[in-house]
Amino acid sequence: VAQKYFSNYTMKKYIFLSLFYFTANLAFSQARMVMNNNANLVINSSAFVVVDNSNSNAITLTGTGGGNIISEGENNRVRWRMGTSTGTYVVPFSKGSSKIPLSMNIGTAGVGNGYYDFSTYGTSTWNNLLEKPSMVTHMGQFNAPGAINHSEKAIDRFWLMNPGIYTTIPTSSFIFTYLDAEHTAPGNTITESDLGAQRFNTTTNVWGDMMPIGTLNTTNNTVSIPFMTP
Repeated sequence: VAQKYFSNYTMKKYIFLSLFYFTANLAFSQARMVMNNNANLVINSSAFVVVDNSNSNAITLTGTGGGNIISEGENNRVRWRMGTSTGTYVVPFSKGSSKIPLSMNIGTAGVGNGYYDFSTYGTSTWNNLLEKPSMVTHMGQFNAPGAINHSEKAIDRFWLMNPGIYTTIPTSSFIFTYLDAEHTAPGNTITESDLGAQRFNTTTNVWGDMMPIGTLNTTNNTVSIPFMTP
């Protein structure tokens, strides 16, 4: 987990992302997944799909529209075993017909036969506190549990990413895709031009200890996080 700190930002501005650990309930191993003509893969019931191929093209999109992986749950995961490889790995997440891909670019390879678990889900209301991931304890900023709930300042979606087995975690950059409907939902008080990324640190029990917070592209609805050294 990266340990970078900043002190002069409020949580009025950020998409929320976190790095968590999961235990497996169900796995389907696939050396390469080819998704054609806008096909859907729906993961539910706390299952996960294992991509046991370290190549960045192990998930390949072809034809019209490529394909969609629908997670929409904390424990509905894609486990991609990157090992010591580098490159750009794209998980083609979608919500319904709306594409929200997550891109991870590994610049410096990890050590060990490691993997990353990925999942994402949207919340049903502005009040993310009611639907926060299991390891998140509050929706404050640098405050401990019991802090004021500021869910209205957070987009209505969580991204969960967790490295496993690595002796040394890769140095990576990320691109998150967000939906307009998830920051303009009733109850939120968000200015789109202020959006950035923010993680929950389970060691210190705070949001907002990560810097930089990324570069926003409101045309493509993305936030890009530069390379970080864990």
